[in-house]
Amino acid sequence: VGTNLKFGVIYRPIPEIRLGAAIHTPTWYNMNYSMATSIYSSFYTSQDPSNGREGYEFDFYSPDYSVDFNMRTPWRATVSLATVLQQRFILSADYEYIDYTNANYSDADDGADYYMLNQDMKDLLRSTHNIRLGTEYRFNSIFSLRAGYNFQASPYKNDKKNNQIHAITAGMGLNFGVFYCDAAYIHKYTKDVTYFYSGVNPFYNEVFT
Repeated sequence: VGTNLKFGVIYRPIPEIRLGAAIHTPTWYNMNYSMATSIYSSFYTSQDPSNGREGYEFDFYSPDYSVDFNMRTPWRATVSLATVLQQRFILSADYEYIDYTNANYSDADDGADYYMLNQDMKDLLRSTHNIRLGTEYRFNSIFSLRAGYNFQASPYKNDKKNNQIHAITAGMGLNFGVFYCDAAYIHKYTKDVTYFYSGVNPFYNEVFT
């Protein structure tokens, strides 16, 4: 369960220009995490059925694990600029600022200590600057074409080139007054470097011992 608030304002200095600003409060989540694991193994001493198949079986189930905690996402601030020409052509741009170090985990009567996790987020994460561009052209009162681009910067301090997200969108819309239909295609690209069992911390460039 999560709760947040959004506040925004739009100002039109002239009919063709729209200026906007918005603040999104953190989302306050009450989270429940549950987990259970199991493993089954069988071993046989011979693959020749004529010799018999003496074997061993191992079946293990872990205890069920459940934890409740509270999570707070970062604040978000957005400013935007849009132009509308002859009620046919729209061009808009959004700039968004997010400070990921403001994320926070806290106790929800589970007795856990989240100090190290919160400190890691402050040490490893950073604020980001995201950009969204969009355009729409209305051929008539029924048919419209749309296109857009979205860039989301990496939230990691020492990994600014990886974990960036680029998204290109294209779409169309049909509006018949009492009925409308929209379709969109999104191509999203990101590069992520993941270290498996290497013992190397990619953020500190250190080797674990």
